[in-house]
Amino acid sequence: MKIKIRRKWLIPIILILIGGTAFAGGMTVTGQVKKHDGTGADANYAVECWDGSIAPSPSAPYATGGTFSPSPPNTVTTASDGTLTNGQTAGFYDPRSNVSVTVKAWEGAAGSLWYGYGSYSIGDVNAPPGYAVVNITADFKAAAPDSPTVTAGGYNLTWDDASQKYLPAFTLTVHAGTAYKSEGVSYAIEVKKVSDSWTAAKKGSGSSWTIVEKDLANPYFAVGGTYEARATASNVFGSTQGQPKTFTIPGGGGAAAATANQVTIALRRKSGGLGINSFALPFGTVYDAAGTQINSLAGLAASLNAALGGAGYVATIGYWDEANQLEVGYTFDSKGAVLDRINTAQPDLPLPAVGKGLQISVTGDVTVTFRDYK
Repeated sequence: MKIKIRRKWLIPIILILIGGTAFAGGMTVTGQVKKHDGTGADANYAVECWDGSIAPSPSAPYATGGTFSPSPPNTVTTASDGTLTNGQTAGFYDPRSNVSVTVKAWEGAAGSLWYGYGSYSIGDVNAPPGYAVVNITADFKAAAPDSPTVTAGGYNLTWDDASQKYLPAFTLTVHAGTAYKSEGVSYAIEVKKVSDSWTAAKKGSGSSWTIVEKDLANPYFAVGGTYEARATASNVFGSTQGQPKTFTIPGGGGAAAATANQVTIALRRKSGGLGINSFALPFGTVYDAAGTQINSLAGLAASLNAALGGAGYVATIGYWDEANQLEVGYTFDSKGAVLDRINTAQPDLPLPAVGKGLQISVTGDVTVTFRDYK
């Protein structure tokens, strides 16, 4: 359906005040609404004029024809009986400039089950007539929303050296039901272990919810754990609870864990200090955020330099050699070239074993991410 909205020429109203003339803006609405299945049908309509937004109500999606909201001072005078069929014209007047007008259409009487709407802005009422075409299909349902679904994804694992645990983070995303459209919908989300009752579920809201596990002593969300999530969609007409979605937090390698096995490390340089940072990489095959594989201390230094924006930001890099009870590694000059080998004859030491502590001194703060996939 196409509804044409036309602004009339200004209508002079003779005032007795100082012999002046006042003007009122006018709009003309014509067209035919489409039913929710796409076929044409006669339709009741309502026109509302407002500054901002109007929420739907349970009794009727919007005000009926000839009723306008909000009430004065945003007043509108109607010239229509509220019924619009193909080719008919209905008008209303608003003395203001730059306001928003919404045409609401229902299948049958106002307040029926199916409705739709289109919007148009009245500009300067002193300007020449303007036209706009608004497509309206009554595919909104005056009922509780269709059943929503939930998906889990965006898995990320952060290694905690102190507890020797991975702490997971992931995002629950709500997807609206597709059987029909609903207006003014809000979502509540619940997630729990499969073995728990829903009374023990963690609760969130919104169309997406990112959960970050922070409890080192007793984490509720853990690698390999299986959980259930569900969403409830609500509007002014009621609420609909979706079916639970079961998911498992991936980990331990393999394709399913490809997006999970990564660790983010913050390296700091404190004014007046040496800038020494200690950390351990929790996996044997290491890639940086750019997908470059790192096999050696020099490769690690080069990756950190790139993250800091150039060369020479890494001053020293090394680790403790337990067998010989020595610190081994390298110092670098301002251009990133090896300046000195510390207790080693090797030109480039390989990365230490998984979990073995590294010590790095930097000349600036940097946060980097390493992972076990390209």
